[in-house]
Amino acid sequence: MTRKLVLSLAVLCGMVCAKAQNSEKYLGADISMLTAYETISDPGHQVTYKDIDGTQSDVLSLLKKYGMNSMRVRLFVNPTMEKAVIQDIDYVKKLGKRIKDAGFSFVLDFHYSDTWADPVAQTVPAAWSGLSVDEYTEKLYSYTKEVLTEFVNDGVVPDMIQTGNEISYGMMYSKSSTLFVDYSSDKNWDKFAAMLKSAGKACREVCPDAKIILHTERVPQPLNCAKFANYMNQYEVDYDVFGLSYYPMYHGNLSYLETALKQVESATDKPIMIMETGYNSAYYPTDAKFDCQTIWPATESGQSLFIEQLVAKLNTHDRVKGLYYWFPEENESAELGWTALLDGWTNRGLFNNMTGNAVDAITKFAAFNPSATAVQNVLESSEISETERYDILGRKIKNPTKGINIIKMSDNSYKKILVK
Repeated sequence: MTRKLVLSLAVLCGMVCAKAQNSEKYLGADISMLTAYETISDPGHQVTYKDIDGTQSDVLSLLKKYGMNSMRVRLFVNPTMEKAVIQDIDYVKKLGKRIKDAGFSFVLDFHYSDTWADPVAQTVPAAWSGLSVDEYTEKLYSYTKEVLTEFVNDGVVPDMIQTGNEISYGMMYSKSSTLFVDYSSDKNWDKFAAMLKSAGKACREVCPDAKIILHTERVPQPLNCAKFANYMNQYEVDYDVFGLSYYPMYHGNLSYLETALKQVESATDKPIMIMETGYNSAYYPTDAKFDCQTIWPATESGQSLFIEQLVAKLNTHDRVKGLYYWFPEENESAELGWTALLDGWTNRGLFNNMTGNAVDAITKFAAFNPSATAVQNVLESSEISETERYDILGRKIKNPTKGINIIKMSDNSYKKILVK
């Protein structure tokens, strides 16, 4: 290569790297059920995942193709093994390793329960029943540290860690618990903050480079989103990312989300991520709190429009650095018409439940993080092929090498790709 070309490539790569650092975004999904779908053994209940055109593919490859770079998996303490509540340590470690090996960042979502943890209930694990509040706090530290140490020892290091799932009203409570936090007073915020500090301390000790996410979901009550952030500041809780859930059928249209984002932005300087979202491609849920069907019909085109408009909205907020779709791997296209993994169809996945084909909504995510697909799209043309390849120092290489590779094309143009 000529000296002029080497200098040009060096300048180009420097600009690209600086831009990537300043605009880092996480685009992904919660794929906690993927292994269960892939390992169905009962004849007639097995499913196949396909691209939009019907070409068979694996889910991780498809999600990467359409711009995703991060995956989340939930973890229960001792899961009940009822339907979708199956993610124990071994299950999550194996899936987490696949995620990391495929080049995605890995988000570990601690539920701190044997079953679903959400605003309705953060049910205490059976093995922890009878503990005092102080003992819960100590247990959160020891359990978190034990789990993370096992992950690290097995080479599955989380890049981000959620210390609790949808913890809008606290942790370690049942439906009638006295541990609910009160948004109209200071009640129980000190206890809640102590628990989060305890879990966070374990994260910092075992996975010092991982980002800690606090995950709430009070979008319809934007002032409570701000109060949550304010209490975290008041009690000096150590964390890195303010996470939100946003489902229009339960949280309202995009104007509700806009107001909530502004409230959070005014209350904290932390990056914001949408840790869960989803919309129906059929059968609008009967328990919906908001009817958004006049904006986004419960059809595949309506679902696609929702993702398109959600991404456009989030891109107007510089502080929003993450977007995760919940349960894209739903696929009931088995020969017998169901997989028996769930009680029923949710109809919010990114695959058609009749055919197994990816739906149009999957193509709308990349606009949230266009830099993630820019390199990939360079080589999609079948008329132009690679003729030579060089490393960042301009040395000719035969095979892809980790880092930035410079590729000379058959039309004498040069392209760069990042090999992970």
